[in-house]
Amino acid sequence: MIANKNNKFITCPFRNCTIGRHPIGTKYCPITGKIIKRRINNIFFILGIPLLIIIASYSVWYSGWEKEKIADKKTDDKPIVTGPIIIKPAPQDPDKTVGSDDSKEYTNLKRAKELISKGKYLDGGKEAPCKVFDSLLTSKHENIVSESREGLQHILLKANELLKKNDLQQAENILAALSKCRDKDIREKAQMSLSELVVKYKASMVNAINNNDCLKATEFYKRANGLSPNSAELNNYFNKIKASVGYISIFSDPWSYVYINGVDTKLIAPVQKIEVMCGKYDIRLYNPDFKEYKDRRITISVYTGKEVKIIASGNNVRQQHE
Repeated sequence: MIANKNNKFITCPFRNCTIGRHPIGTKYCPITGKIIKRRINNIFFILGIPLLIIIASYSVWYSGWEKEKIADKKTDDKPIVTGPIIIKPAPQDPDKTVGSDDSKEYTNLKRAKELISKGKYLDGGKEAPCKVFDSLLTSKHENIVSESREGLQHILLKANELLKKNDLQQAENILAALSKCRDKDIREKAQMSLSELVVKYKASMVNAINNNDCLKATEFYKRANGLSPNSAELNNYFNKIKASVGYISIFSDPWSYVYINGVDTKLIAPVQKIEVMCGKYDIRLYNPDFKEYKDRRITISVYTGKEVKIIASGNNVRQQHE
């Protein structure tokens, strides 16, 4: 609704009003009966909206200026650096440096120490403590080389303890690995211990021969010969072993296939004077045709120049010496 220039009448806002204008103060249109509302002067829209934009912009600017002012106060007390700024990297533990060669060396060293603490000196294949310590002797880090040498000395000490306890096979395996070590001192000490081991093998071999146990004697000969090949003394002992033979005769009813120490001899009992070296043997008599006599077994001892007779009648199996 808009007032006229004479300010006595106002224009009716409704088009279907036939009068068109009404006196100022009229609340209802007499034609339409609707309430006549006053329109807000356009000047409030023209001036109000830009004013609000200006106020909002000023508020944003003022808050940013306050933050800059506070930041400037915090940095005022710091000295001004005139020269170049050099930032030194923080020292890193090589053991935690991912992907570096140093990290791998420290990791391998740690793993090898854990294995020897459990008494596993040769376990792990390529990562066995003996091989790991030996490879780390070429490290550029003195502490790694020193700890690796200490690890090898510890293993050598344990091998010598096994040698004194007559755990010869385990001692041999460890000493054989140490005898190929890069460290000259460790290598020479291991070789000396291996020489002592050969002496022990010889003594065990002679003892086995005297007890007519040619199987054990042969085993000790092979171990000693592997460490000291082409030894004339060992060859003489081996000739004695080969000459120390005995005989096995088997009388079986019903017939049976003959197995000696799990090996099929291709022989069928009854059979006489099977020549074998002196020692202990597991004899199996196998007959697939008779369930009740299918599998008969006995353990015997064969002595030099002597014959052992096995008599199997039904399920009754016994031995008879000369």
